[in-house]
Amino acid sequence: WPNLVRKKFFDPFLSTFFLRFYPLYVYLCLEDRITIRPEFLSLCLQYMDRMRQFSLSACSKLAAGKTDEVTRMLQGDSLMNEQTEAFFSVFDDAFLNIYPTFVRDVNALLQPDKRIELRDGERLNTDLRILAFMRMGLEDSGCIAQIQGYSVNTIYAYRNKLRNRAINRDSFEEDIMKIDL
Repeated sequence: WPNLVRKKFFDPFLSTFFLRFYPLYVYLCLEDRITIRPEFLSLCLQYMDRMRQFSLSACSKLAAGKTDEVTRMLQGDSLMNEQTEAFFSVFDDAFLNIYPTFVRDVNALLQPDKRIELRDGERLNTDLRILAFMRMGLEDSGCIAQIQGYSVNTIYAYRNKLRNRAINRDSFEEDIMKIDL
């Protein structure tokens, strides 16, 4: 049973997680952004611990004959969603440590009636995260799409909508790069 759980869930799930976030990790390492890299590694350790816990739980349920529960655990997206949320939480905190006025600075570049409003407890939303990646110099929509879990076309659409909300559409992305210089 443990090998079945590993082959059916653990290996593909681990691969999905690392393939999704690997471009960001490589970018952070190559650019020597030491202030973010430890948080990313910490997140990976948390993820591996969570997977270990999941594996132990699945094995004990299988040993107890609770195959239906294991099937439900394997078919759900909740674990990947939890890990994605954890990653973005760590990323948001690390990014805002480096650029504490980022949200205010972005909103200053947007038309007053089209500014970004965050929900309670939200540090960055999808719009701001895309702009954060761009501010870090990660402008490739393909990489951003992979990290965000969206299609490249969706990222293009987000970027276009953001430019359309800007006071100066033509220089918006350049203005983002100038934040906190």
